[in-house]
Amino acid sequence: MSALSQFLQQQPVSLQAERVAEIQAEMRALRVNDKEPPSSAQAASWLHLYQQLLPHMEKWLHHNLNPERLSLYQTFFRELEGWYSTTDAPNTEDQNTTEKRRHHFTIVIPVADRPQQLQQCLHSLQTLCQTYQYGGTTENSYPMVTVLIADDSNRPDSITKIQQLGHQLNQSGLECLYFGLSEQQSIVEEIPPSLHHDLHRTLSELNPIHTHKGASATRNLALLKLMALQQQHPERRALFWFVDSDQEFQVTVEDQPDPLYCINYLYQLDQLFQRRTETVMVTGKLVGDPPVSPTVMASNLLLDLNTFLTQLAEQEADQPCQFHQAEAHQQGEAAYHDMTDLFGYAPPSSPYRYLCDLKGEHNHSHCLSRFAERLSLFFYGEHPTRHTHFQPGEQTLFESCQPARTVYTANYVMTYSGVDAFLPFASLKLRMAGPALGRLLQQRLGKRFLSANLPMLHKRTLEGLGRAEHRPGVDATPSHSEQKIDLSVEFERQFYGDVLLFSLEPLIQSGFPEQPLSETVVQQQLAKSEQRLRRRYSQLSTEIESRLETFTHLCARKQQWWNQSRHPALPLIDPFIENIRSNFLAEASVWRKINSDKHRKLRLEEIADALLHYPSDQENWRRLQHKLQQVPR
Repeated sequence: MSALSQFLQQQPVSLQAERVAEIQAEMRALRVNDKEPPSSAQAASWLHLYQQLLPHMEKWLHHNLNPERLSLYQTFFRELEGWYSTTDAPNTEDQNTTEKRRHHFTIVIPVADRPQQLQQCLHSLQTLCQTYQYGGTTENSYPMVTVLIADDSNRPDSITKIQQLGHQLNQSGLECLYFGLSEQQSIVEEIPPSLHHDLHRTLSELNPIHTHKGASATRNLALLKLMALQQQHPERRALFWFVDSDQEFQVTVEDQPDPLYCINYLYQLDQLFQRRTETVMVTGKLVGDPPVSPTVMASNLLLDLNTFLTQLAEQEADQPCQFHQAEAHQQGEAAYHDMTDLFGYAPPSSPYRYLCDLKGEHNHSHCLSRFAERLSLFFYGEHPTRHTHFQPGEQTLFESCQPARTVYTANYVMTYSGVDAFLPFASLKLRMAGPALGRLLQQRLGKRFLSANLPMLHKRTLEGLGRAEHRPGVDATPSHSEQKIDLSVEFERQFYGDVLLFSLEPLIQSGFPEQPLSETVVQQQLAKSEQRLRRRYSQLSTEIESRLETFTHLCARKQQWWNQSRHPALPLIDPFIENIRSNFLAEASVWRKINSDKHRKLRLEEIADALLHYPSDQENWRRLQHKLQQVPR
């Protein structure tokens, strides 16, 4: 029995009984003789039926997202792809059909010294393709999907492993193109020398090109490669999807123990761009670990940890663990961020409960040990209390679309006309590049720049490693007794990234970048934003200090059961306390930079220069596009 028939037998609430009977009658009339292949007209009718019922099946799945329903949903899509392959209508520009040619996806994965995390990402993509079979299969390959690995690695062993992963992916049936240092240099050599200096803010140094350029410069170089690929394959109706190497093509769902492949990203994105033909870019979000820096999460982290220790102290050490039931929280925007109000969101009204991730029988003593093991992961971006999950809601994907204002640089898709949307200010290597680009695109594209409910799973750290493979701006120096983690570079990049972002917004309201602004206006706005944010960061540091004092006291109280016999978790908690103190409190080295008149003057001059030159950077990028399109391939 087909998945479509099984679905109709479920009597989905969104379909009235009369409509179900009509569809079943239509299916009987279309029944195919096993001895003869279906005609193109029959195949097109079956395809139309599947597409017609898909929104109903999506709502049925989301109403109770469990493995049984998910399996039927996935089978439904494989059958749908079978009908696509039986009819040629979807792959023609026939004026008699409303279906245009389907999109070919090039999935761009920037990576820097993360071969293990990239391996997980690629395995996840393979699983997605096998599960849903977007575009059909040809001799166990997926002709509608190409992967472009943009490698910014510095270590030779990482480069070798990443190249091997690309080769293995090709062998498995997914076309993979490796875009490493020499390949990037080849693209750069096609750029007229007269443009080299003018592009340094966008592509970093080009003579010669180097490694660890940063994520923004690497993505911008990948855009040049995408231009070349489109010239080589002008017949393709192309979509370019940028993701990160620490992500997977699945999501976590509340009340489900494991991540699920419950979003058919490729099909949904193809349909979205087919239906909204004016759309240039779509961005999704991330679930799992927060997409922000640990430097803006420490205060709410300590609030949650203090709540956990207070609750844990009321339990018996050998009592079965009680920390597996989540409390009800309205899933707000950026609940993990210490300064959500700066982005227009109300902060959560109460702490989040720590959820123990141990399985099998265990007690509170085991829970405390596991809690202590997880604490150091925070400094690599994993938040032990404020993970996010996929929220399907009552809307279909198309109903969830809305105008966007932020580009999630780890999850955005563009048409070929979107390759002019380079990441601005790349040479500064500041955080918040995606929100900055998003504000500029919001002004320029309006409703052609959308946000959709298509999140991806984000995993900051590797199981077994106890940290991220490589995290720019995070310096961890192991010693015999502790692991000191220095976030000062990350912290400084976050602070001045915020200064840039919150200066950009009022400048856009003043007409930037279409209207030229004077150097004085830009400098005044930067100084105003920097002063406001320095005060806010300082207030946050005071709040962190108070909550850290509470945390230290809760850990050290003699009457706590974990201090009765010096619990083995305590030696793991001590370095966490010291790392919070050395990175966030008044004595942190980063504060000497932030409060330094000399450093402040240098940074604000760099940011002002980047802002003032952004209109010319746009023009130079357009000139570069024009030049590269003239290069024969």
